[in-house]
Amino acid sequence: MKIGCGEGVSINDLGCGYGALYEFIKMNNICLSKYFGYDISEEMIEAANEFILNNNQEKDCEIFLENSSLITHYADYSITSGIFNMIFDEQEL
Repeated sequence: MKIGCGEGVSINDLGCGYGALYEFIKMNNICLSKYFGYDISEEMIEAANEFILNNNQEKDCEIFLENSSLITHYADYSITSGIFNMIFDEQEL
């Protein structure tokens, strides 16, 4: 399946971390018009901000990064690429 041909696609990346999915998209020459990255970790959003903005030299893609666990934008595709990488302590109720 080819995505991103022509004008490009928009992607919601829930659990974006430092921006690994964005890196994969760029390495595979997928045309991307908007990238919405969400993460519950403020440190990850800061890392994504630095990494993604440093790798968007062409300025061909609008970048939106939010410290959030909720998707707040409409996009062509929504992907949960990193939310299952986190391990939290289980608490008994």
